[in-house]
Amino acid sequence: MSRFTPWLLLALAGCQGTVFSTVRAPDLPYVEHEAPPAPPEVIAVRVALVSYSGAEGAPPSVTRTQEDAADRARLLSGYARQPEQSFREVQTMYSDAPATLLQLRRGDARLPAQVVEAAFALRVGERSSAIETPAGYYLVARDEDPQLGPTSVMVRHVLISHADARQAPDGTTRTRDEARALAEQVREQALTDPSMFAELAAEFSDEPGAAESGGDLGTVARGVTVPSFERAAFALENGAISAVVESPFGFHVILRYQ
Repeated sequence: MSRFTPWLLLALAGCQGTVFSTVRAPDLPYVEHEAPPAPPEVIAVRVALVSYSGAEGAPPSVTRTQEDAADRARLLSGYARQPEQSFREVQTMYSDAPATLLQLRRGDARLPAQVVEAAFALRVGERSSAIETPAGYYLVARDEDPQLGPTSVMVRHVLISHADARQAPDGTTRTRDEARALAEQVREQALTDPSMFAELAAEFSDEPGAAESGGDLGTVARGVTVPSFERAAFALENGAISAVVESPFGFHVILRYQ
C-alpha cells in the first residue's frame, strides 16, 4: 500500500475529515485500418469529495473551514497522482462521500455539472485536480470504460485457413490472398441465404469438427476469443453476418444467432 510522505502526513493531520473506512485465441488486430473510436456514451469513474462546514449536503461531523478543505483537496490531488497510487485507497481513507465506482453519462445529475465535464475530459487512468463545487472539492479518477451490451453471444463461423496461418490443417497450400478471396465468396453465399450457413461451414470451414457442428461455437463469452473475432461477433445484431475477419488462424465469416 502506498503511504503519504512525511510532509503530507503532517499537513493532513491538522485537517479534520470523515474517514470511510473455443476459438483458439492469440492476439492479432484487424488488417483493415479502423476509424478512431467514437467518444464513449458511458464512462466509469471514482470520485473523492472534500467537504467543509456549510457546504451543500455536508454532514454535521464535517467542521473544517472552506479554506482548510481547499488545502486538503490540493494535497490529496497531488497524492492521488503519485505513481501506482490507488485512487480507491484515497476514496476509502479520505473522502467525505462513499467509495463507489460510478458509471457516468454526460449530463448525469448525480454529480455537479463541472465534475461530469471534467470526468469526460480525462483519459482512462488519469486523475483530475481539485474541482470546486457548492458541495465541496471533488477529485475524479477515470477507470476502464464499462462494457456495455451482452456479456456473451451464440455464433457460428466459417474459418478459411492458409499456409501461413496458425494451426493450419496439414496439407494446406492456399495463400493468404487466396484464403481471403474464398472467405469473401463464402460470405456472399451466406448473405444470399443465411439458412445455409451450417452447410457452408460443413463444406468450407477448416475448423476441426466443422463438418459435424456446422461451425457452431455455441455461447462465446467476452475475453475468450481473439480481439478481432470478439469485436466482430459482439457488434452483430441477432441473425446478422459479419464482414470477413482475420485472425492468426485465417479468415472468419461469423453468424450471430442469439
